[in-house]
Amino acid sequence: MVTLIKEDYQMVKSLLEENSATVPTFADAIVDGFIEGNIYTDDKVEPRSLVVETRNGKYFVCGEQSHSCIQVFKKLIDEKKEESLMIFSGNAAWDTYIENILHKTTIVKTTRTWFIFNAERFYEMKDTVPAIQTEVKSITRDLMNMSEKYRDSYYKSNWGNVDSFFTWGIGVCALHNDILVGECISIYRSNRKAEIDIFTEDDFRGYGLGFLLAKHFIATCLDENIIPTWDCDVTNKASVRLAGKVGFDRGPVYSHYEIVR
Repeated sequence: MVTLIKEDYQMVKSLLEENSATVPTFADAIVDGFIEGNIYTDDKVEPRSLVVETRNGKYFVCGEQSHSCIQVFKKLIDEKKEESLMIFSGNAAWDTYIENILHKTTIVKTTRTWFIFNAERFYEMKDTVPAIQTEVKSITRDLMNMSEKYRDSYYKSNWGNVDSFFTWGIGVCALHNDILVGECISIYRSNRKAEIDIFTEDDFRGYGLGFLLAKHFIATCLDENIIPTWDCDVTNKASVRLAGKVGFDRGPVYSHYEIVR
């Protein structure tokens, strides 16, 4: 198994493209140099299996289930015995190996679905006005400090530091009477994609703010020639419904594992 140096990250692009339907944006973000992480592969020149590791305990495994890849993955998990971890599986065969490796560990398995952005549907959707007066703004540092959901710790965990987000990230928020009531943030970003993370304060749900924020976020992505991405738990009906409203089609499902310490 080979631990790639940053200069060689692009060598696994072909394998990620082969598995593009289930590749999480954080894997692309590491390869493209937007966030820090580690990449392990069976062969640098002709990679067939892959383990991608973020600095905040997220893993993506895909391709063949080579012995060396499985052993490296198991070692990485064993080394973090006291940490909560998240594992994104690239295919059903990897599901089996993950569950065998973690059979003595407390895990929460969920089925999640990726969505495929349909630009034609987005441009054809009818515009709607929220049921309450709202102002949409791009996220600034001052607005970040007003947030109850996405504080600086969120950006440091996912982006490495706040400055990286404000250099490369996309974020919009909704204000009602100068109170921040909703946000739509790129939890990760690569050269071609930006993954949506969206939240509306409990007291302001049902007014159409999620639709408004997602629409503005997506429009910003398209202006920058970036593809927005969306995924969620298959049982999250509100998220599934909102994704459909703003131009996403249901895509493939994948298994997600959370190790609970």
